[in-house]
Amino acid sequence: MLAPAGTPAAVVAAANAAFAAMVAMPDVRARRETTQGAVVVGGPPEAFGRFIADESAQWGPVVRAAGIRAAN
Repeated sequence: MLAPAGTPAAVVAAANAAFAAMVAMPDVRARRETTQGAVVVGGPPEAFGRFIADESAQWGPVVRAAGIRAAN
């Protein structure tokens, strides 16, 4: 789940709590993992921000070198 930069911390915290409660539901977890092949994880927004930054640093150069562009 993503939010725009500058979203108030209280809004991010509330959304994160709601998301964590949702993915903790056994039926939601099972549906995501068995029918969609997704691994459900959660955690603090700061950890997700670090993950996104790390992935961007790792894969950004590969994407740019390959000339990959997002579709419009």
